[in-house]
Amino acid sequence: MTLVDRPELRREPPPVLYHYTNVNALLEIARTRCLHATHIGYLNDSAEVSYAFGILRQRLPEVFNGPESAELRESIEHHIDMLGRFNIFVASLSEQGDLLSQWRAYSKGPSGISVGFRSEGLSQACDAHGFSLVPCVYKPETQQSIIQRVLHGRRENWRRENSLLRIQRLRNDRDFVSNRNAIIREAGAMCALEVLSIAPALKHPSFSEEKEWRLITAPAWLTGDKATLFRAGPTMIIPFRQFDLSVCGGDLGISKIIIGPTPYPQLSEASMKSFVEASGMRPLVERSCTPFRVW
Repeated sequence: MTLVDRPELRREPPPVLYHYTNVNALLEIARTRCLHATHIGYLNDSAEVSYAFGILRQRLPEVFNGPESAELRESIEHHIDMLGRFNIFVASLSEQGDLLSQWRAYSKGPSGISVGFRSEGLSQACDAHGFSLVPCVYKPETQQSIIQRVLHGRRENWRRENSLLRIQRLRNDRDFVSNRNAIIREAGAMCALEVLSIAPALKHPSFSEEKEWRLITAPAWLTGDKATLFRAGPTMIIPFRQFDLSVCGGDLGISKIIIGPTPYPQLSEASMKSFVEASGMRPLVERSCTPFRVW
């Protein structure tokens, strides 16, 4: 099951989704025709992945509670600890284009902007480049349901495999032990990977105001991942992947730009309109209505 096929994540996005950033990043988007999707381990919230795996660890003993499941539980725990070897990249968007909490988090001073992308174009780019566009889930009961669905599916697979193993054992098959160990390893790895692919869409309820959507890659093995690029961050080098917007058209799918709180609103609006016209884009340019001073 792909990320967008999960019932809890199968929802039509609003016509426009907003990416909060600053004018430097907008110039880079126009130059490269790409958005940056950041490695999930380097996002602002350091608990991005651990939050989902906290739910998984809570549910494991409830779903895999029999004596025959002990080794499988240990295998899942083991593979959770190995997931740092995988790359998964995320770009954040919001249903809200002028939100105080987002200006505080992403404006980086008085040069913040909110770039509104047409959702239809983002979906086309996802199909072309192996990303998924999904809404974040904030309700704890829905999050629990998603993780339980994964665990129940893996439990049923394990029961089927275990039945075949019992037949091997009755036949005194000499490969019984090695087969059983391989199945346990694979089941643990697949369960951990499936939760890793979902983890970026599960966020703490305290962030629900953001109404966030995310562009997410499938997990990729860290070694030999040639699509990964690197940029300088405030304190370290940040791995990222490009999300190509070229398929969205000459305007990159940008339909609206909101200029964040700034001491020079008139000048900022005038220069932004000049820039988008010179770049061949025709988005609506507006100023933020949020009373927030960042200078």
